[in-house]
This record gives sequence, structure tokens and C-alpha cells, in this order.
Amino acid sequence: MISQNTSDLWTTLCADLQGQRARSAEHHLHQEAAEAFVEAARSAFSRNSKRLVDAIEIAGDVHQSANGLGRAKESFAEALKLATDAQLFAVAARLEMKIGLLDEAVGKSEEAIRHYKNALDCCKTAHDRSAIPTILNNLGGIERRLRRPERAETYYLEAVEEARQIHGNDHPEVAVMLNNLGVAFTEAGAFDKAEDVHLRALGMRERSLGANHPDVARSMHNLAVVYQMRGDVARARSFYEGAIALLQKYLPPEEPELQTIVENFRSLGT
Repeated sequence: MISQNTSDLWTTLCADLQGQRARSAEHHLHQEAAEAFVEAARSAFSRNSKRLVDAIEIAGDVHQSANGLGRAKESFAEALKLATDAQLFAVAARLEMKIGLLDEAVGKSEEAIRHYKNALDCCKTAHDRSAIPTILNNLGGIERRLRRPERAETYYLEAVEEARQIHGNDHPEVAVMLNNLGVAFTEAGAFDKAEDVHLRALGMRERSLGANHPDVARSMHNLAVVYQMRGDVARARSFYEGAIALLQKYLPPEEPELQTIVENFRSLGT
């Protein structure tokens, strides 16, 4: 057998996996190919090799895309243990996030919170803050759905500040965090706070994305909801109309997002 260096071997293994997936749309065949890919990687790379960690993570991604969530979680958990043992903390942070997302998707909120907090610790150990705003935002979302508004507010505020420090004041990601904070304020009945942060998000989106971007319409819709719940019908109507007119440029009439906004607008009455 002709030997290959590990870089070439990794390229060959990845190309083989990609080719097998491309030849069939059957999910179970994709999963079988992923398992074969991992076994080949186990034979080729040492246990403390980042290539093996990457291979097991990739297999988890394949399982997840094939709706094999249980096998995906098993793969991510195995890769996480190897990454932690090898002190690959940035990789471990990513894997903790992936496991957290899987737990969140099936309603295991407390487990998801634990994994997201572990991911934060790994990011800090790795001195890599790039994923911290997203992790904090995810934690805020869980706390909001669990009806723990104070905790949600704390996480969203931290997410906004982290995103601002990384990207600057007018970056779209900062606007995303502000938008989610505004939703949390609205659900908690803190309408003045909600208006303030949604207006800030709207301004950021207009400056960074342009006045005709769909996310501008989404901020307008959220402001319309705030005004409607506060009883300011005229202002709510104006923002609903603006949001609908803008989103109609991008979405077909049957799109659920657009239908929801139209229904909210109709609930104002004449």
C-alpha cells in the first residue's frame, strides 16, 4: 500500500465522504458513510489528533442533517471528550454549543443551559470571544421561553455588550441582540424599554444594511407590536404598514412571517 502524509489522507477521506453523500439522497446511506468515515479516521489518526476530533464532529453534523439527532449527540459528545482531553478549548466550545442546540431543540432546557455555560468557559479559556455573543443570546432565549425575564434580560444585555465590543456599535449582530432584548422586554410588559431598544436596533439596521433590508421591516414589526400593546394604535398602524410594504418586496403572500404581520395589523381594526 502506498503511504500518504496525514494532510493528503485527510483530504482523501473528506473527499470520499463527500462523494458518497453526493451519490445518494438517502439519509441512512449518509449516516453509514459518516460511520465509515470515522472508522477510517480512527485507523489513520491518533486519539489525541485534532483530525480525529474533526472527523467525529463532521460525522455528527452528517447525522444531524439526516435527522439522526441521537447519533449526532453521541458523536458530538465523543468529540467533546477528545477535544477536552487534548485541551482544544475552542473546538470544545463549538461542540458544547452544538450539544446545547440539540438539547434545546428537544426541550431539554436545563441541559442546554449547562452546555452553553460550559461553552462560555471554554471560549474564555481559549481566549476566543467570537462566539460569546451568540452563546449569551441563546441563553437569553431559553430563559425568555422559561418565563424568567430577569435572567433573560441579563444575558441579552451581556450579549449586546459583547457583540458591540467585537463588532462595533452599528454591526447587524449587535442589532440582532438588541432585537431579542426588545422582544423580552415586550413579553415582560416593559414597553418603554422595549421601544427604546427596538428603535436602536432599527437605526442600526438602517445604517448597516440599508433602509430597504428585510431586517428593517422586522424591527418595524416589533415596534408596531410594542405600540399596539401600549395602546398607541395610530403609531402601531404606521409601523405595521411600513413593515408589510417592505417585506412584500421579498416574501410571497403565503409566507408565514408575512401572514403573521398582516394578521397583527388586521387585529388593530378599522
